[in-house]
Amino acid sequence: MSFQTHESAAIHILDWLHRAEDALVGFVVSTTTGERGIVKEIELDEHHGLCFTFEDPLSGFDIVECGMVRKFYPVSVIKQREVGREVQHRQS
Repeated sequence: MSFQTHESAAIHILDWLHRAEDALVGFVVSTTTGERGIVKEIELDEHHGLCFTFEDPLSGFDIVECGMVRKFYPVSVIKQREVGREVQHRQS
């Protein structure tokens, strides 16, 4: 593959990452394992592709603030996304 082909592929991957962030961050999702929460972050994983982490809306606190490690899930486990955004998505 040429450099231009790699560059084009990288641009497409980042484009899909940003689309996933826009479509999922701040929304409540349900997973195939029955877990439910507000998507907090989307990341690229070299083994699983796009992965997400969420906050349990019933817990009342952010997992990171408690010093716990967040668990990332592949986006393929998302069963359903709620219609309305729960929290305002902040661009970094």
